[in-house]
Amino acid sequence: MGTALELMGHDIASSPLWSASMLERDPESVLNAHSAFLAAGADIVITNTYQASSEQFARAGTNPAIVPDICRSAVRIAAEARRRHLLLKGSSATPPKIALSVGPYGATLPSAEEYDGMYPPPFGPHGVPPRGSAGAAQSPPPAPLSNLEKRAEDALYDWHLKRIRIYSDVPDIWSEIDIIAFETIPLAREARAIRRVMTTLFLEHHAVKPWWIAFTFPRGELPQKQYIGGPPMTAQQLIDAVYSTANELLVPPAIGINCTSPPAVASMIVGMTCAMLNVVSQSPMIKPWIVVYPNGGLTYQPGIRKWIESEEGRSGEDWAKGVIESVGSSLSRVAEGPGDGKPLPWSGVILGGCCLTGPTEIGLLSQFLQDA
Repeated sequence: MGTALELMGHDIASSPLWSASMLERDPESVLNAHSAFLAAGADIVITNTYQASSEQFARAGTNPAIVPDICRSAVRIAAEARRRHLLLKGSSATPPKIALSVGPYGATLPSAEEYDGMYPPPFGPHGVPPRGSAGAAQSPPPAPLSNLEKRAEDALYDWHLKRIRIYSDVPDIWSEIDIIAFETIPLAREARAIRRVMTTLFLEHHAVKPWWIAFTFPRGELPQKQYIGGPPMTAQQLIDAVYSTANELLVPPAIGINCTSPPAVASMIVGMTCAMLNVVSQSPMIKPWIVVYPNGGLTYQPGIRKWIESEEGRSGEDWAKGVIESVGSSLSRVAEGPGDGKPLPWSGVILGGCCLTGPTEIGLLSQFLQDA
């Protein structure tokens, strides 16, 4: 949504709220952006709330008393876009879904920390080297979920729960939301915190909405390390953290990849699918969807808050075809290799686009999927 608004000519990069700044400043443009995606063929629209957090509104100088209403207005705007879309399409049209976008804690930090997961205490363990430092010498992996790690997870749980309650505490807003999309998550402990949040909501409401956790792999790997100075967390470690049944937490009905460059998506799908096969072999009742919505292939530069295009440029048609080919070939590779003929561990696939993909790219993706 943010980069789509930028492509429409809106200057939002200078605001700490990024696209959420438009909720108060120009809600009609947000509605028009949703409508453009729906007209292009989107089955799911994501609310303009990725960076709509109390921290970001405070940096923007917004009166704290009106922040909850501004956040909720994003849901109302998406619902109005859906209503208008259905009026145009007629009663036989399938209603598109509204997904509440919930960004990571790192999106509240000044240097796009969702892409490296370097959270300050209490949201990250003490002793994590700051951005640009040489880092600590390699050390053996600590005991699982050390006290500092647990403290960080607790802080993330409190932060995400407070944010979700802005919507869940208001029935007419909550009823408009079909899916909760936790996006661009860089850390397994944040995923565990999110599972705790959704379990709390389930216990309170005696029901739970569909939800997913989408991770970012900015350099073709999860930002989280196995230990300070160590190698990146593996796909199996990540999947185990999200789908462990040992702690009686809810598991997400879908898991995925977002805001990752298209070339890096294929290896991540292979790794996650192989890891999920291991989980399904132990817990056959678990069979989630996989959600894949890469970015447009550009590189984000936090220092200048801009996306940098590669020398060869990009084509919306090439992007859409590339996403479909990447996902299809990756799943086939697992089925024919490590899967050894076993059924794939996914109930289905959801495809889309993240930053620098607009209605044109989504329209092409929808068209190619229908033609396939």
